[in-house]
Amino acid sequence: MTAAVEAASNNLAVNISTRHLLSGILLARGTVAAGILTQNGVTYKAIQEFPVMVMEKSEQPMPEVPDFKWHPRQISPVFLLVLLGTAVTGYWAYLSGQVNSRFPVFLFVTGGWIVSLSLHEFGHALVAYLSGDRTVAGKGYLTLNPLKYTHGMLSIVYPLIFLIAGGIGLPGGAVYINRSLISGRVRHSLVSLAGPIATALLALLLVIPFILGIVAKSLVTHPVFWSGLAFLAFLEFTALLLNLLPIPGLDGFNALAPFLPYRVQAAMASLSRYAIFLLFILFWMDTPVQTWFWGAIWWTMDLFKVDGNLVGIGYELFRFWQ
Repeated sequence: MTAAVEAASNNLAVNISTRHLLSGILLARGTVAAGILTQNGVTYKAIQEFPVMVMEKSEQPMPEVPDFKWHPRQISPVFLLVLLGTAVTGYWAYLSGQVNSRFPVFLFVTGGWIVSLSLHEFGHALVAYLSGDRTVAGKGYLTLNPLKYTHGMLSIVYPLIFLIAGGIGLPGGAVYINRSLISGRVRHSLVSLAGPIATALLALLLVIPFILGIVAKSLVTHPVFWSGLAFLAFLEFTALLLNLLPIPGLDGFNALAPFLPYRVQAAMASLSRYAIFLLFILFWMDTPVQTWFWGAIWWTMDLFKVDGNLVGIGYELFRFWQ
C-alpha cells in the first residue's frame, strides 16, 4: 500500500492488483492516504472504469488487442465427435417409427445440449478475448472443447437435477475470465451477454423446421425425432430465459453489474454462491417468478409454432429409464 501511495504522489502510472484495496482507501474519507490519491487524480470512478491500471491522463494507453483470426482447424476433436454423435443419434431417432424408441432421443438431446453448452461458453470466451483477456486462448476456451468448460457441480450435477426433476435447461458451463484485463463497462456487459446470444441463435436454428411447417408434414412418419427436437428447443429457450434473470451468478445479473454502484456489486457478488438454492426456491414453489417464467416459455413455444404436446412427448422419451 505504501508503494502505491508513493507512486501516486509522484504522478506515475500505478499497477493495481485489486481494485478493492484502493476503493476501500477512497471510501474512508478524511485519511491521509485517501487525500494523496484524490490530489493525484485517483478517483473512485476511475478505479471502476480501469480495474487494472490507474494512470494519469497520458502517454500510456491501454494496449490494443490483436485481431482474433479463427480457423476451423482450431476446433477440438472432442467437440467434433460430440457433434457427429449428435447427428448420428438424431438420424437414428429420425428412422425410429415407434414412439417407445426412447434411448436415441436421450442420446440426441444430450449431445445437442453439450453442443449448445460449448457454443455458449465459446461466445463468452471469444468476446472476452476481443475485449482484452487473451488468457482465454491459453486455457483452451476458443477450441469449443466441452471438457474445457466443465465444472463438477455446475456442469454436471446441478443441470442433471434440474433437467430430470423439471425439464429445465440449466446453464452449466464454466469459463474463468480475467476481468481485470478488460476495461470499460460496456465490454464487461457484452462478455456476459455473449453466451446467451449464442444460445439464442442455436434455439432459433432449432425451431426453423417448425416455423416452415416441415414438422407438420412429416410428423406422422417421424414422430420420435420431431419430439426430441421440440424438447431440445424447449431446453434451449428455458436455459436462455433462466440465464437472463437478474440473479447474482447468472449472466443476466453479470451484464447489469458493471453499471451498478460498486457497493451493490460487492454485496450481490457475495450472494452468487447461493444462486442455485434461490433458483430451487423460485421454481419449485408457487411463486410469481415461476408463473411468469413458464408463461413466457410457453408463449415463446407458441410463437415459433412448437407444439407443447411434442415437447411433453420428447421429455418423456428423454427419460428412457422410466
